[in-house]
Amino acid sequence: MAKFREKVHKILSVDEGSNKCRNVKKQLKILNKKIDLLIQQNNKFYDKFIEENKKFN
Repeated sequence: MAKFREKVHKILSVDEGSNKCRNVKKQLKILNKKIDLLIQQNNKFYDKFIEENKKFN
């Protein structure tokens, strides 16, 4: 999580007028995709956890 925060801070600290703007947008899109994948994985894990928990109730 700390690495993720460092990456986000590094990306957002780039000046708007710099040549890095396009790269920043690309990196943000990549981070958004990674976040979406993490959310999907978390949801799958949670659903599996709920199913396993039902067995014990």
